[in-house]
Amino acid sequence: GQVLARFGEVYTFEGEADDYLVVRLKPAGGSTWTTVVNQTSAGTGTGTYQMTAGGKYDIQVDFREATGAAKAKLRWSSPS
Repeated sequence: GQVLARFGEVYTFEGEADDYLVVRLKPAGGSTWTTVVNQTSAGTGTGTYQMTAGGKYDIQVDFREATGAAKAKLRWSSPS
């Protein structure tokens, strides 16, 4: 998928899962992925990424469920 940045500032990404969640971003059409969230156990992982106003960014979310019910949430925000 893609994320469209409304503002040119640092965005905070927060992922929540009960086993494993990794979030990667790159500028649309770019070749290098940046790991923003790397949550390898139950709970919440956060990370930040500088975005340009009006910029489109490819987003990749990997999620794994080992046991029990599956759950994954992703939120992002900026100071504005």
